[in-house]
Amino acid sequence: MGILIHSGINEKDSAGCLIVGFNTVKGKVLQSRFTSDKLNTKLNNQKEITIEIV
Repeated sequence: MGILIHSGINEKDSAGCLIVGFNTVKGKVLQSRFTSDKLNTKLNNQKEITIEIV
């Protein structure tokens, strides 16, 4: 299955996956659904995607 990238509000929504959005409030991810939808729109047009986490 791997690691997914999706929307969520806090660590309980994560289960180890990446939650996208804005971390402007400690312990919360804001505008997550908007950010996730925007990211998915961009990624859907790509043939190959590589994400490097350092």
